[in-house]
Amino acid sequence: MHAINCGTDTAPKWYLPEKLQILPYQIHKRKIPDALTSEMLDNALHHPDTTRALIEHEGLGKLGLKPGESLKPFVSQFRYCLKQLTDPDSLLSQLSRLTQECCKSQPPP
Repeated sequence: MHAINCGTDTAPKWYLPEKLQILPYQIHKRKIPDALTSEMLDNALHHPDTTRALIEHEGLGKLGLKPGESLKPFVSQFRYCLKQLTDPDSLLSQLSRLTQECCKSQPPP
């Protein structure tokens, strides 16, 4: 089983990968291995028709929607979320709340 050192070489702190969460826009300062770079490029460089099919079949399913269903409930919720994101005070309070919830739900081992 693999473990990830989130500490240093002299003071290691080992975690199981499934106990960690990579946050959006988290900075990665090391070189990404060639195998991962290649895989990222393969996924990013799909033909537009392939990308659309992936969104319609995989993406909508992850949102609990089915292709062909009405998207009105989703669109109204999405608009509400966008409105919250355009208000800087609201965004900061939401981010603070989410950070606190994340820290509570995933304590270090």
